[in-house]
Amino acid sequence: MQHTGVPGNSYDQYRIWGSYVTPLYAVLSWLLNWSFWYLAFYLIGGNALAYSLFGAAGFWAIGVRTFNYEGHAKGKDKQREGIDFSINDKSINQLWPGIVAGEWHNNHHLFPKSARSGFRPHQVDLAW
Repeated sequence: MQHTGVPGNSYDQYRIWGSYVTPLYAVLSWLLNWSFWYLAFYLIGGNALAYSLFGAAGFWAIGVRTFNYEGHAKGKDKQREGIDFSINDKSINQLWPGIVAGEWHNNHHLFPKSARSGFRPHQVDLAW
């Protein structure tokens, strides 16, 4: 992580804070980042634009986090034989993300560089 410029904790500090960086560094960098972007969006389009973009970013972040958490079976072993073929992790294929986005998550883990992720007849892959 040295190449990022983020000052890392020692192992003892990590055990205290439970984080790679100290809380002070994390909070200050977050405040500076959000302040910069809010000001930039405000100058371009006022509060309406800034609120809209921050709200959309929050909606997107929660959606991605939820999808990733669900796509890895909430940390449990929910893989099904004949449906989930990548057994090196806890990823699973889900019907709804598969149909609406072509994101057959377990298949994606099996072939991460493939543009196609629907392999079975019922795995619709509209993106492909």
